[in-house]
Formats: sequence, C-alpha cells, structure tokens
Amino acid sequence: LSPSNSVHLTSPNQKVKITAKITDNGYVKSVSIIVDGKKVPANNIGDNKWQTSVKLSLGYHKLEIIAYDNLNQKSTLTLNFKCYNNPPKIENVDIKDTKNNLPPVRSIIPLVEGYNKVKVTITCSDDDSITPILFVNGVKHTLKKIDKNKWSAETTLNEGRVSFKVVVKDSFGQSDSWTASYNVVTLKAEVLG
Repeated sequence: LSPSNSVHLTSPNQKVKITAKITDNGYVKSVSIIVDGKKVPANNIGDNKWQTSVKLSLGYHKLEIIAYDNLNQKSTLTLNFKCYNNPPKIENVDIKDTKNNLPPVRSIIPLVEGYNKVKVTITCSDDDSITPILFVNGVKHTLKKIDKNKWSAETTLNEGRVSFKVVVKDSFGQSDSWTASYNVVTLKAEVLG
C-alpha cells in the first residue's frame, strides 16, 4: 500500500497517487478506495494493483481500502497518514538591550549599568501552525506574537555567561533549533556616551 504513513507535499492541495496491491486465492472482484470518508475512483492497473489520484491538503488523512473477491468475501484495510510540507525554520534571532537597542558584539552582550533587560525577537518560517519556545539558561520564557512569523520576549540578565536556545516544532513533529552563548557585561553609562 502506498502511501504508508506519511506523504511529503511540495505545495498544499497537491495530487497524491494512492496504490493498493490486493491478492486473493480466487480473483479480486471489486476494490473501493475511500479517502477521508469519500469514495474515489479506483482503476485496475494490472498486476493486482488498484490506483487513484486525489488532491490532499496538509494534515492528517484516513485511507480505507475495501476489496471483494469472487466469493463476495470482504477485506478492509484502514490507514491513517499525514501530509506534511517543509519543516519549520528559525530564520533569525535578534537580541538587543532594552535601553540603547544594542545587539551583542561578537560573544558579548553589553548592558548599561542599571538596565539589565534584553529583548529577544525570533523570526520563523511563514507557517501559522508553529510557535517557537525560548529558553534562557534552561528556563522557558513566554513569547508574545508580534507579527505573522515573529515572536518576542523580554528577560532580565545578570553579568556572566548566558545561554539562549530556541526550538520550533510543527504539528507533524518536524523541528528546528538555534543555540548561542554570550558573556553579559555591564558598562557604565558614560562609556556608551
């Protein structure tokens, strides 16, 4: 039976070919292929194979194959499978202090004395079904959606080493991650001018 348990689509609502090989001691009299509760035409293509093509959207689908032999005996196979597209991707992670909007320089996050907050903005692939997760030194932070594919959070940092990790996972279990470590350094306000 094809597909087995998953189908990779290059675009939503793509045509997918479904093929079932059915054998019997006598002969197979009829075959029905049902996709998501709707019967679709099944063509006998020879070599005990029946085939159809259907447009499938991203997500989970149910496939049923019902076959009858020459003695009117019925056999049914049910399969749940998923159609997925490209995995999610973390496109950019932007870290800036909330006072002067300064980004990290090499592996250092410069903070102005008395202001120890940074804003982390995450841009992911353009997919509504994903939400990234931010960890700072292993602690999960709540992200706020600020645009179609952007999220942000503010966090307080202390001097020393800090690690950031972003994980994004779609509903099919496909994922992407990003990690970075920085040294947090507090600067006197006059140093920044």
